[in-house]
Amino acid sequence: MLKELSKNLTLQKGMRVLDLGCGTGLTSIYLAQKFDITVFAVDLWISATENYRRFREFGLESQIIPIHADACHLPFAEQYFDAVISVDMYQYFGAKSSPVLWGVIR
Repeated sequence: MLKELSKNLTLQKGMRVLDLGCGTGLTSIYLAQKFDITVFAVDLWISATENYRRFREFGLESQIIPIHADACHLPFAEQYFDAVISVDMYQYFGAKSSPVLWGVIR
């Protein structure tokens, strides 16, 4: 799904991207490999340690930062990310956290 969606993305090397609701981090792995960007992989239900191990297996531990957090309480500064991506997860937190998300990416 992300492969098709990313055809219209203008992600460039060095950008910081928030992968919100990353699950097991497969979307984060794809983004890091394809675009050579730094990905902040955030999920509430999968532990950061479990995802870190997976990212390390792919040799991407320096490109993907695993974070265990609630999408409604993100610890990032406004305008910190160049893009926010959420594949198949927004329905879980989107309406509730939209003001928080807009503060992060403005």
